[in-house]
Amino acid sequence: MKENNDSISHLLMRIEDIPAVKNILNTICLYTGMDLGLVTSHNGHQWIACAVRDSLGSEYLLASSWNYIIR
Repeated sequence: MKENNDSISHLLMRIEDIPAVKNILNTICLYTGMDLGLVTSHNGHQWIACAVRDSLGSEYLLASSWNYIIR
């Protein structure tokens, strides 16, 4: 499990290091009218939110609901 956590941490750091991610999420949300934008990864067992743009302030609730809908 530690190896899996290390790979998730590495993935999150790599996404965080891309300066354009925040701008891309903001632009997509602006043009689509959505209040929630996500960059996600799926490892076959779970979805991981690598970057989140949440203007509603309800990141956990919406991300959980989104994860449920996708399944």
